[in-house]
Amino acid sequence: MRKEVLDFGTATLAGLILASMGPFGTYLAGPIETRIAYWVGLFWCSLLFYLPATSGARWIAGRFHIPDAVALGGTFAFAALPMSALTSFVAAQVWGAGGGYSAPLVWCPALENFLAVFLSSNMIGVPGGRLPDMHSAECGAAAAFE
Repeated sequence: MRKEVLDFGTATLAGLILASMGPFGTYLAGPIETRIAYWVGLFWCSLLFYLPATSGARWIAGRFHIPDAVALGGTFAFAALPMSALTSFVAAQVWGAGGGYSAPLVWCPALENFLAVFLSSNMIGVPGGRLPDMHSAECGAAAAFE
């Protein structure tokens, strides 16, 4: 339970920092309350995608005897696909024409925009902003696969 509280606390702090900075055009797109809800919500959702990816990477690395970094990179790239879709959808709902704000970047389903969100999800979507030690108790969910 302590680990989950720490993960969500770190995600909340990262979301608050990004909400105050307003990256990707969100600073001018809406009030601070909207930015806080947007960024903190996305960071919480990233935990739902990237924590299982971390456990899966640990299992894959052990099962197939590949380097941890390779397994982690592959599972994070896989986890970034649904995270990118969610990010694009939420951004369109929050910042789109229906929200009354100007849209940061151009959130449309065009391939180049989806790829930009995909790469951003891979860069800033790491839970807690750090790569986990895949052999620690922090990746305890992987024990279910062993």
